[in-house]
Amino acid sequence: MKYQITERNEPERHLAVTRFTTTVAEISTRMGAAFATVFGYLAEHGIDPAGAPTAYYVMGEDTFEVRVGCEVRDPVKPDDPIEPFVLPAAVTLSTVHVGPYDDLPNAYDALGTRAGELGLTLDPMHMWEEYLTGPEVPPNSQRTEIHWPLAA
Repeated sequence: MKYQITERNEPERHLAVTRFTTTVAEISTRMGAAFATVFGYLAEHGIDPAGAPTAYYVMGEDTFEVRVGCEVRDPVKPDDPIEPFVLPAAVTLSTVHVGPYDDLPNAYDALGTRAGELGLTLDPMHMWEEYLTGPEVPPNSQRTEIHWPLAA
């Protein structure tokens, strides 16, 4: 797949999230339940999402922390397991991946290649994905926007 990659100034955003630590092998089994928890909380509290479902990643050596949620207009109050999270403003390289979630590494590879071509360094610890379509969409039609911040 050919990726259109852009450098973007992403604004700070407020998210309602739940978080967990996982491995690549376990992530697909954990995401659905995490999103269900967040959207259940929002519905229970009459809060309308202000953006796409989002997963923010903090990379570790063997595992990584995932904050799963969505943008909200106003910060939420902590209510275990839901917590407020400020998605920091960042300059990113971004692209939209069309296809199955299992193929997302191809988009990350394309972002890394483009950063090298531009002489840019990507933040090795942080990145996020916004799910423009849900898992109910056929895998070949799923759309995921990936944002990978430039290193400071």
